[in-house]
Amino acid sequence: MKDEIAHQLFDLNQKFYDQVAPAFNRTRQVQMHGFHKALPHFPPGKLDVLDAGCGNGRFSEFMSQAGTLNSYLGIDFSAGLLAQAAEQFEQLPEPVRFKQVDLREPNFLDGYPTFDLITHHAVMHHIPQKKRRQAIVIELAAHLKPNGMLMMSTWQFATNERQKRKIVDWDTIGLNETDVEPGDYLLTWNRGGLGYRYCCMVDRQQTAELASNAGLTITEQYLEDGKERDLSLYSLMVKR
Repeated sequence: MKDEIAHQLFDLNQKFYDQVAPAFNRTRQVQMHGFHKALPHFPPGKLDVLDAGCGNGRFSEFMSQAGTLNSYLGIDFSAGLLAQAAEQFEQLPEPVRFKQVDLREPNFLDGYPTFDLITHHAVMHHIPQKKRRQAIVIELAAHLKPNGMLMMSTWQFATNERQKRKIVDWDTIGLNETDVEPGDYLLTWNRGGLGYRYCCMVDRQQTAELASNAGLTITEQYLEDGKERDLSLYSLMVKR
């Protein structure tokens, strides 16, 4: 995939999330089953947490309620979703803050400290180009403390019959299959207005490659969430 196509797809997703932020936020209020399943595997003690691609910030509430949060920083590229996050969660008792950060920029975490736990929930499948996905995981791994954990989840939409109905042809936005990489898709959204977003299928094999190339070890992996309880692939990775 050419870089200019990747930037076009990034812009498509940013426009999508900014435009549908209120409607999207209403669909992201319930804490995910996958969060609860991961909790026993988190590092011990009070945790400094980076939520990379935080969306509406609901993971801050989950960690606060779990009683294991020392500090929380949520970063995202969508000003619309960050506004929703700040409105709902900046008043939590633990130090919680949100900041707009563009994850597509090289070294996007320069100047930030290291963290006990970094979560990258439902983000990686919106990153065009395999090389960019790898660069992001390497950057996140570099900001983990020793024995820190990266929790990543990816949407398994292409193996779910209900979700596959959202896939539309690339020519809807003036592209074709030769412009993108294998496993790349264009999906519709029909709540609060029609929208399109880019998604790629990041499965177990690709996740294993991303982890290995970043010096991380997958210690736990499972499917959870959605009506079928199989819409998200959760991968818990440790920095040794």
